[in-house]
Amino acid sequence: CPEIAVHVLIGLNGETVRGIERDTGARVDVNDSRNPCTVQITGRRECVDRACAAVDEIIQGSAREVTGGAGEEVIECPEIAVHVLIGLNGETVRGIERDTGARVDVNDSRNPCTVQITGRRECVDRACAAVDEIIQGSAREVTGGAGEEVIECPEIAVH
Repeated sequence: CPEIAVHVLIGLNGETVRGIERDTGARVDVNDSRNPCTVQITGRRECVDRACAAVDEIIQGSAREVTGGAGEEVIECPEIAVHVLIGLNGETVRGIERDTGARVDVNDSRNPCTVQITGRRECVDRACAAVDEIIQGSAREVTGGAGEEVIECPEIAVH
């Protein structure tokens, strides 16, 4: 299963996979820790055949969406907000992915770090809003939220 299709196949909070299982009677396990992901379908032969057809249809539909409704955004994240965005053991980022259906990749090897968000346009938009909210919340916490504003100033202007 191509990476772009993983979130569509799983669905928001696993709804799509559960729907396939309910409709076909087969068990569908998606392993998205590999690229490309793997999909294991088990059950009676006729159930497996129906589930395979449903999964294939979703994957093919995702491939069509890549040329149309897919989106990608890159957001800069200040170093101070990276740990809040990632969360303990990656929980916050995984929660954003689960809640929005978009893929969120944080590159914290740069300052500012970059957050690449990919998926269907509406999923990307929701994930961007969630990431922005976390970044803004981190900035408010750092400044105390008391009407303070932090402005970055080029070093040349300080002297």
